[in-house]
Amino acid sequence: MADSIHLDPAPHGEMPSGADPGVDASSPSSETVRRAALYWEQSQIDLVEAKRLCRASAFVESSHLSFQAAVNALASVCHLRGRVRLPNHSAVALVELCGLTDSAFTEASLLADCADLEAVQARSPFDPDPDPKLLKQAAGAALKQSDRVLKAVKRHLKSARKSPKRWPL
Repeated sequence: MADSIHLDPAPHGEMPSGADPGVDASSPSSETVRRAALYWEQSQIDLVEAKRLCRASAFVESSHLSFQAAVNALASVCHLRGRVRLPNHSAVALVELCGLTDSAFTEASLLADCADLEAVQARSPFDPDPDPKLLKQAAGAALKQSDRVLKAVKRHLKSARKSPKRWPL
Protein backbone atom coordinates (compact mmCIF):
# COMPACT_ATOMS: atom_id res chain seq x y z
CA MET A 1 0.00 0.00 0.00
CA ALA A 2 1.21 3.52 0.77
CA ASP A 3 4.84 4.17 1.56
CA SER A 4 4.58 5.54 5.07
CA ILE A 5 7.01 7.97 6.66
CA HIS A 6 6.58 8.41 10.39
CA LEU A 7 6.78 12.08 11.34
CA ASP A 8 7.26 12.92 15.00
CA PRO A 9 6.47 16.40 16.23
CA ALA A 10 9.67 18.16 17.18
CA PRO A 11 10.04 19.73 20.60
CA HIS A 12 9.43 23.46 20.55
CA GLY A 13 12.70 25.14 19.80
CA GLU A 14 14.36 28.18 18.45
CA MET A 15 13.77 29.73 15.07
CA PRO A 16 16.34 28.58 12.54
CA SER A 17 18.47 31.30 10.99
CA GLY A 18 17.14 32.54 7.69
CA ALA A 19 13.61 31.37 8.46
CA ASP A 20 10.69 33.00 6.71
CA PRO A 21 9.21 35.55 9.14
CA GLY A 22 5.74 35.09 7.61
CA VAL A 23 5.61 31.50 8.83
CA ASP A 24 5.18 30.08 12.31
CA ALA A 25 8.82 29.46 13.20
CA SER A 26 8.24 27.19 16.16
CA SER A 27 8.59 23.48 15.70
CA PRO A 28 5.50 21.83 14.27
CA SER A 29 2.79 20.82 16.69
CA SER A 30 1.45 17.29 16.77
CA GLU A 31 -1.65 18.52 14.89
CA THR A 32 0.53 20.06 12.18
CA VAL A 33 2.46 16.82 11.84
CA ARG A 34 -0.80 14.84 11.70
CA ARG A 35 -2.13 17.02 8.88
CA ALA A 36 1.12 16.86 6.96
CA ALA A 37 1.10 13.06 7.30
CA LEU A 38 -2.46 12.97 5.94
CA TYR A 39 -1.44 15.00 2.89
CA TRP A 40 1.54 12.68 2.34
CA GLU A 41 -0.58 9.54 2.64
CA GLN A 42 -3.23 10.98 0.32
CA SER A 43 -0.56 11.79 -2.27
CA GLN A 44 0.49 8.17 -2.33
CA ILE A 45 -3.10 6.96 -2.61
CA ASP A 46 -3.67 9.40 -5.50
CA LEU A 47 -0.57 8.14 -7.33
CA VAL A 48 -1.58 4.48 -6.93
CA GLU A 49 -5.05 5.30 -8.25
CA ALA A 50 -3.57 7.30 -11.15
CA LYS A 51 -1.52 4.26 -12.15
CA ARG A 52 -4.61 2.04 -11.95
CA LEU A 53 -6.62 4.45 -14.10
CA CYS A 54 -3.84 4.64 -16.66
CA ARG A 55 -3.82 0.84 -16.97
CA ALA A 56 -7.62 1.02 -17.41
CA SER A 57 -7.15 3.53 -20.27
CA ALA A 58 -8.75 6.38 -18.29
CA PHE A 59 -5.94 8.70 -19.34
CA VAL A 60 -7.52 12.08 -18.56
CA GLU A 61 -8.52 10.98 -15.07
CA SER A 62 -5.10 9.45 -14.50
CA SER A 63 -3.42 12.72 -15.46
CA HIS A 64 -5.60 14.68 -13.05
CA LEU A 65 -4.82 12.32 -10.19
CA SER A 66 -1.11 12.52 -11.00
CA PHE A 67 -1.38 16.30 -10.62
CA GLN A 68 -3.32 15.90 -7.36
CA ALA A 69 -0.71 13.48 -5.98
CA ALA A 70 2.04 16.04 -6.58
CA VAL A 71 0.00 18.85 -5.02
CA ASN A 72 -0.75 16.80 -1.91
CA ALA A 73 2.87 15.72 -1.48
CA LEU A 74 4.12 19.31 -1.76
CA ALA A 75 1.37 20.47 0.61
CA SER A 76 2.70 18.06 3.25
CA VAL A 77 6.05 19.88 3.21
CA CYS A 78 4.35 23.29 3.33
CA HIS A 79 2.22 22.26 6.30
CA LEU A 80 5.28 21.13 8.21
CA ARG A 81 6.80 24.55 7.52
CA GLY A 82 3.86 26.28 9.12
CA ARG A 83 2.04 27.30 5.96
CA VAL A 84 -1.65 26.52 6.07
CA ARG A 85 -2.96 28.81 3.34
CA LEU A 86 -1.74 27.05 0.25
CA PRO A 87 -2.18 27.65 -3.48
CA ASN A 88 -3.58 24.14 -4.03
CA HIS A 89 -4.42 25.02 -7.63
CA SER A 90 -0.74 25.38 -8.51
CA ALA A 91 1.97 22.76 -8.20
CA VAL A 92 4.49 25.37 -9.35
CA ALA A 93 3.54 27.77 -6.54
CA LEU A 94 3.75 24.94 -4.02
CA VAL A 95 7.18 23.75 -5.18
CA GLU A 96 8.40 27.35 -5.03
CA LEU A 97 7.18 27.58 -1.41
CA CYS A 98 9.01 24.33 -0.65
CA GLY A 99 12.10 25.78 -2.31
CA LEU A 100 12.20 28.55 0.31
CA THR A 101 13.29 25.97 2.87
CA ASP A 102 15.02 23.28 0.82
CA SER A 103 17.08 24.06 -2.27
CA ALA A 104 16.34 20.58 -3.66
CA PHE A 105 12.90 21.93 -4.60
CA THR A 106 14.44 24.64 -6.79
CA GLU A 107 15.88 22.22 -9.35
CA ALA A 108 14.81 23.21 -12.85
CA SER A 109 13.66 19.67 -13.69
CA LEU A 110 11.34 19.56 -10.67
CA LEU A 111 9.89 22.98 -11.52
CA ALA A 112 9.37 21.81 -15.12
CA ASP A 113 7.64 18.64 -13.90
CA CYS A 114 5.27 20.74 -11.79
CA ALA A 115 4.55 23.10 -14.69
CA ASP A 116 3.77 20.17 -16.98
CA LEU A 117 1.50 18.60 -14.37
CA GLU A 118 -0.28 21.91 -13.92
CA ALA A 119 -1.01 22.04 -17.65
CA VAL A 120 -3.35 19.07 -17.13
CA GLN A 121 -5.88 21.49 -15.67
CA ALA A 122 -5.98 23.59 -18.83
CA ARG A 123 -7.96 21.01 -20.77
CA SER A 124 -11.67 21.72 -20.80
CA PRO A 125 -14.25 18.92 -20.87
CA PHE A 126 -15.75 20.79 -23.83
CA ASP A 127 -12.56 20.54 -25.90
CA PRO A 128 -12.65 18.01 -28.71
CA ASP A 129 -11.18 14.68 -27.70
CA PRO A 130 -7.50 14.51 -28.56
CA ASP A 131 -5.87 11.54 -30.19
CA PRO A 132 -6.00 8.57 -27.75
CA LYS A 133 -2.31 7.88 -28.40
CA LEU A 134 -1.46 11.42 -27.31
CA LEU A 135 -3.63 11.03 -24.21
CA LYS A 136 -1.85 7.81 -23.33
CA GLN A 137 1.56 9.46 -23.74
CA ALA A 138 0.47 12.46 -21.66
CA ALA A 139 -0.87 10.23 -18.88
CA GLY A 140 2.36 8.22 -18.83
CA ALA A 141 4.42 11.43 -18.67
CA ALA A 142 2.22 12.78 -15.86
CA LEU A 143 2.74 9.60 -13.85
CA LYS A 144 6.52 9.88 -14.21
CA GLN A 145 6.50 13.58 -13.30
CA SER A 146 4.32 13.01 -10.27
CA ASP A 147 6.50 10.12 -9.17
CA ARG A 148 9.59 12.37 -9.33
CA VAL A 149 7.84 15.01 -7.21
CA LEU A 150 6.83 12.42 -4.60
CA LYS A 151 10.38 11.06 -4.50
CA ALA A 152 11.75 14.57 -3.89
CA VAL A 153 9.24 15.11 -1.07
CA LYS A 154 10.07 11.72 0.42
CA ARG A 155 13.81 12.53 0.42
CA HIS A 156 13.05 15.85 2.10
CA LEU A 157 10.85 14.28 4.77
CA LYS A 158 13.41 11.57 5.51
CA SER A 159 16.31 14.03 5.77
CA ALA A 160 14.27 16.40 7.94
CA ARG A 161 13.46 13.54 10.27
CA LYS A 162 17.16 12.75 10.70
CA SER A 163 18.06 16.37 11.48
CA PRO A 164 19.83 16.65 14.87
CA LYS A 165 17.61 19.54 15.95
CA ARG A 166 14.68 17.91 14.20
CA TRP A 167 14.14 21.22 12.49
CA PRO A 168 13.11 21.98 9.91
CA LEU A 169 10.55 19.23 9.58
